[in-house]
Amino acid sequence: MIKTFTVGIIVKNGYNEIPKAILSILLQTCQDFELIIVDDFSTDKTREYLKTLEKNKKIKVFYNREWKGKGFSRNFIIKNASQPYIVWQDADDISYPDRLEKTKQAILKGNSDFIFGGMNVFVNGKYHSVYNPNFSDYRHIINYMLIYGNPLSMPASCIKKEFYDEYGLYPEDGSYLDHFMEEVEFWIKAIKKSKISFIQEPIIRYNSDNTNKRIQNRQFANGKDIANVVFIPLMLRLYSLQELFPMLEWDKLETEKTAKKIVNDICIAKLGYKYFWRI
Repeated sequence: MIKTFTVGIIVKNGYNEIPKAILSILLQTCQDFELIIVDDFSTDKTREYLKTLEKNKKIKVFYNREWKGKGFSRNFIIKNASQPYIVWQDADDISYPDRLEKTKQAILKGNSDFIFGGMNVFVNGKYHSVYNPNFSDYRHIINYMLIYGNPLSMPASCIKKEFYDEYGLYPEDGSYLDHFMEEVEFWIKAIKKSKISFIQEPIIRYNSDNTNKRIQNRQFANGKDIANVVFIPLMLRLYSLQELFPMLEWDKLETEKTAKKIVNDICIAKLGYKYFWRI
């Protein structure tokens, strides 16, 4: 039985956005939560604003003495969370008033380990699209991640805290993975053995100032494919080809070589690789 949530927010130089993000949590219809905020060495007026909140008993504010990055700050929130489920909120996004209530209902209904909700996506202040995640099982998530990029939205997620004990925390080494895709490695390791629920409607307003500012972005600045360097090797260690490509009729494939050729053709078409698997 779920008891309460820990809501985690990381902010750096978010003075213009963070008040609305925090208010959207404080005004939740479900008040069964604590809010932990980590200021990642802001240089604007963010810290001054956060100090005005320190008397609120629902809020705990921490200040990094130097810039640490998302991985370190997320891990700090996890280590200091006192509740069994962690809800992640971006500092420039807005949670709708019933977000926590709908998340709680999803957990109680499915005894879920992860819950992902939909998002209304706004770009430069204008409505762009709606995204509602829905996958039948982990194999379809991992296939989508392999071909297109991460489909699991961190800002609209809720995660059972004990899963971090089992599968580890986020990278905090200052790398590209740390700053932009810190959650994907965790998803790859954890979703196979988890129970996932999806809330098929938007529970947050996701704000972006750039249409290319997406977790799905697969490229390093130097042009190397992050999926090829980091995620594909990890996927191959943890998943079989049948799991990575569940849409293939594996019982009708005559040989492993035939299967690998089909996989190669898919990856050449979708990813632009010369090959995915050496035959």
